Amino acid sequence: LTPARAAEKAKIVTGAMAILNLGLWMAHTVAEVASLGQVEAISELKDMVLDPMGLSSISQQTVTIPVTELLLKPLQQHYAAEFTPEIPDIAELINIVVKDKMSLEDFKEWMKFRGFNETWSQLIWDAHFIAPDYGNLIKAFYRTDMSEERLIELMRLVDLDPDYNEEIWRVNIGEIPPVSELVNQRVKEVITQGKLDESLKFWGYPQEWSARIWDAHFMAPSLNDILTAFRRRIPVDIPEIDEGSGAITYRHVERLTISDVHQLMVLVDLDPRYQTIFDTRIYEDPSITQ
Repeated sequence: LTPARAAEKAKIVTGAMAILNLGLWMAHTVAEVASLGQVEAISELKDMVLDPMGLSSISQQTVTIPVTELLLKPLQQHYAAEFTPEIPDIAELINIVVKDKMSLEDFKEWMKFRGFNETWSQLIWDAHFIAPDYGNLIKAFYRTDMSEERLIELMRLVDLDPDYNEEIWRVNIGEIPPVSELVNQRVKEVITQGKLDESLKFWGYPQEWSARIWDAHFMAPSLNDILTAFRRRIPVDIPEIDEGSGAITYRHVERLTISDVHQLMVLVDLDPRYQTIFDTRIYEDPSITQ
């Protein structure tokens, strides 16, 4: 129903409910004159029939909604405009002071209209400031001579649950180098493979991914290296991966073919869309005899 149609239907229902209520009143009156037993039956009709069917509520709302919307709301708006009794809520009052549109003393005076004395108003103001988060605290801990005990105390002041101090907050104090730096340290043999595996766990990588990251970091041969092996016709081993198990094996060839060259191009991350361009580099070295 549209609002207009709903209003029309409401008028019909209101009229029907008015007639029904009038009929019930008349029946109650007649029954009261007739006998006490019938009075009780009529009085129970509302509780046993009308209320379970929601008719009493519908009857009430069809009367109160038009009255509320047509009379009470405009009446409220009229007196609100005449007397302007409203003041901003606490959050907006704080925002006004933050923007330097009102002094703290005026804030306390307006808070009295909301029932807060100056003590509570001052506490509300003091507590409204944005506290540093855990990341800010950790940065300050790294960059100053702040003790760990002071760090723990500050975490409590910014509402970090002390129940998690040992299992969460303290554990996150230490920083771990990024993955690229960890790999670089392993390359330079500053850390062992076991230390690399352990450190990568802090970044969420299990053992199997640690091994893959390490295997993938090595520098692949260039296109020139592949073509040199092709031209010199020397035996090579081509790495291949088993799609099922993921295991890496090596296929030995006595001499690279054009197909092998194309396969190796993909392995060293040369874009296959440009294969025809790469193919222009392929030629037989005339200095090598058959």
